[in-house]
Amino acid sequence: MGRGPDPARVRVGLDLVEVERLARLIERWGERFLERVFTPGELQACLPRRRAAEHLAARFAAKEALVKAAGLRRAWPWREIEVASRPWGEPYFSRLPEGLDPGRARLSLAHAAGLAVAVVVLIPEG
Repeated sequence: MGRGPDPARVRVGLDLVEVERLARLIERWGERFLERVFTPGELQACLPRRRAAEHLAARFAAKEALVKAAGLRRAWPWREIEVASRPWGEPYFSRLPEGLDPGRARLSLAHAAGLAVAVVVLIPEG
């Protein structure tokens, strides 16, 4: 009867990051931390911004939310996950770990009051 993906198989992940906590990690570990967690594209998109820590925190939250939505059991190298933005600002995953289809992942990011949040919805085939 129904067409499209089975709603029972849709997976959702949510993560919240304190911007100040991420800023402290960057201050303490510097490039070592940044290069371990973020891709060159993410750093290029975020570091020049006035509130770079907010944008990086949102991307970090997106990576955590993806891990939760996908039910990943092993630790993925953070740089296997890349968050980008379309010209009009819509965030999306431009790269995901093997076995996950970026075309089936939806992402929403926000930041306010010192917090960054990400919601990820994984839509199954069908």
